[in-house]
Amino acid sequence: MKNLSDKPVFDHGFLITSRPRQRIAKAAREGWKQNTMFAWPQHDVFTFRDKHTLLDFHDGSELHLGQGRQDAYPPTLEYNSAVYDFYGYFRDVSGEYWVIDARTHRPVSWCKRRQLDIGPSGLDAS
Repeated sequence: MKNLSDKPVFDHGFLITSRPRQRIAKAAREGWKQNTMFAWPQHDVFTFRDKHTLLDFHDGSELHLGQGRQDAYPPTLEYNSAVYDFYGYFRDVSGEYWVIDARTHRPVSWCKRRQLDIGPSGLDAS
């Protein structure tokens, strides 16, 4: 995640979810399943959800991501990355939360944010 704005962002982190079964099956048909370097979920089905914040509440050093700064989260994944969806989330200086699809680099819809448990006030309890 890189902050390209001229203002800091807050409450930043990452979400990783399993893709829907239809999208995993489509990736398998497109040849992703044949890559022997990575495991593939049996019957093209599995469930995964990981929310990872980059905030360090202990010393306060990472409470925001300043202008031009970047941060990374190297997840440990069981399967080929083609079966996961990746998102970054943050709160801007006006208090609005944003969720960005890592594949398209575009904000997700309100409906998708709700599926990811990120409401107007940020990460919802889960």
